[in-house]
Amino acid sequence: MNEQLRISGDNLTHALEFIRRKKGIEGLNWIVSETGKTIEDIYPEKMYPFEMYIDLLEVINSNFEHNDPNIIFRIGFDRAKTLEFFEYHKKKTDPITIFNMMQSNWSRFNDFGKIEIKKESESSATIYICDYPANPLYCKRMEGFLEGIISAVCGRNDAFVEEVKCRGKGDKFCKFETSWREPKRNWS
Repeated sequence: MNEQLRISGDNLTHALEFIRRKKGIEGLNWIVSETGKTIEDIYPEKMYPFEMYIDLLEVINSNFEHNDPNIIFRIGFDRAKTLEFFEYHKKKTDPITIFNMMQSNWSRFNDFGKIEIKKESESSATIYICDYPANPLYCKRMEGFLEGIISAVCGRNDAFVEEVKCRGKGDKFCKFETSWREPKRNWS
């Protein structure tokens, strides 16, 4: 029997906090009533089943997608923007450096899969995520997370992220193409 894959509780608490901030206590109560999990039940430093995170994303998506079709992307974007791990580096470094940090710290947040970064140019990179249980909602969340790194953490303009291959569609890995422009210089 295979050991259950795990993800940090920080991801779950972030999704619940996002709902509380964006949809209010009523929105959070709706999610809690369907999942049975409250923010207080989840410890950020503990690892939880990956399927629990996917179930949470599915409940969020099914409850709010009609009024907010990009909610899962926005959760990913906000996760990058608010992750304390990146706080020191905000606007001080380039996306490739942050992607490399993400690669070397992947196992802090996931006990499965791996991430590989291929720098394409000074303003683009390809990100491969391999050996993990692909799910369309997780991939949409990852698109938002990567775009959040580029624009919110690194302050780059015209951030673009697109998943061009997906394990969920039968590919061997998920492949995300990313690009950006350098920030405008403030000469004042």
